[in-house]
Amino acid sequence: MSKAKYDWVQLKQEFFVSNEIEASVFIRSKLGLSEKEFTSNGGVRKQINGWADDKRAWQRERSKATLKEADQELIEKLKIPLTETLAIRNMLSQLDMKILGIFLRIIDEKNPPKKAEISLLKAYPDRLRDIWQRVQIELGMPTNVSQLQGSEDKPLYFKDLVTKARDILGKDAF
Repeated sequence: MSKAKYDWVQLKQEFFVSNEIEASVFIRSKLGLSEKEFTSNGGVRKQINGWADDKRAWQRERSKATLKEADQELIEKLKIPLTETLAIRNMLSQLDMKILGIFLRIIDEKNPPKKAEISLLKAYPDRLRDIWQRVQIELGMPTNVSQLQGSEDKPLYFKDLVTKARDILGKDAF
């Protein structure tokens, strides 16, 4: 009886891309060997020795490479030039300063805001809440009123908010 010759490199590559976890199960299926034939064939077992470990190592490396590639793609998609980010932040700070200035004028009643300024407040109804939350965060205080219950910290009154916001947003805010 002649010895069968197999392309072990090709079989190993097929094993790596297969769904089989164990090399013995894969090779028995691929070569059509019964468990008894496989067990008695030391040459086949010797050839596939270490394949399962190699496959796990290969899969780990492939996973790492895939994750690295995905991370790189995500970084590229999310990359916004620093100058653009700073410009947006500066515009938001200017808007916040303008809104706080309008509210301050409403409270002081010396120089009431114009209709256009009131419409600005209506256009951005959540900005004052956002400003208050940012100031609270800067001060290390809770941003949720329910978090303040039972706490020694008290929420800022509006005039204190404006004062702290001036400090945080810039001295020339108003």
